[in-house]
Amino acid sequence: MSRTGRIRRAFKHPWRWAAAVFALTIFMAGSAIADVPDGNVVNACRNNTGAVRVIDKDLGQSCVAGETAFSWQSLKWRGAWSAATQYNQWDVVARNGSSYIATVSPPVGLDPATAFLGWALVALHGAVGATGATGAQGAQGAQGDPGATGATGAQGSQGVPGATGATGATGAQGSQGDQGIPGTVADTTVVGAASAGTFATNSGNGTVSTQSSATCPEDHPKLVGGGATITQGANAQAAVSSSSPDVTTGTPAGWTATAIQTRANGSEAGRATITAYAVCGV
Repeated sequence: MSRTGRIRRAFKHPWRWAAAVFALTIFMAGSAIADVPDGNVVNACRNNTGAVRVIDKDLGQSCVAGETAFSWQSLKWRGAWSAATQYNQWDVVARNGSSYIATVSPPVGLDPATAFLGWALVALHGAVGATGATGAQGAQGAQGDPGATGATGAQGSQGVPGATGATGATGAQGSQGDQGIPGTVADTTVVGAASAGTFATNSGNGTVSTQSSATCPEDHPKLVGGGATITQGANAQAAVSSSSPDVTTGTPAGWTATAIQTRANGSEAGRATITAYAVCGV
């Protein structure tokens, strides 16, 4: 066949060439397909001369007598899926590493990763790869700025009481107190204790003696005052440990005193003694 014959045969159906050129034009202008009124579906009509025109069915447009209707789909990549975007049929999106295609125009917010209708899986994300080897230790970073002072922590719980400390040394003698107001007591008498407070034969320093108590007689039952006298021993000396009325409630009727050993010259007898006395009135 001659070259001229081949050319005539190629143009025997000119509408095919027109449709091919139109489709190529639509394909090369893919960004314009997104603006077709029917979403990603292109509707067109072809007449008997091969001329093709695009129609918008949403506007009520249709093919007329002598035209043949045909359509095709244009897949459109829309990037990452967004819950606020209205998608059209044949839109393709990415979600959680996988890709999906809209089989209809899905409602806004319909998640392709969980929807059973409206979306179809195109490509599933791959499995997580094996953990790589640990990299080399990086260089020491620069010293950071000091952080802000933190808030004061809550009050801690009460600690366990500590052990009782050792007895401290005897303090220095206090200064003389002010003179008291003279009292008015008639017919007083001083009563000495029947027995003195004593120490054991080998008592050590810091030992407290037994009590010595003086009691007011029935004819002078009112306790006005009292005190104690210490008789130092040949082998030990003592000081007053306590000297006070002998009752904790009611009206006191006597005086009680004890001594504390302060020094020992030997381990034999001859310890100090203490004798209480009471000043009694009517």
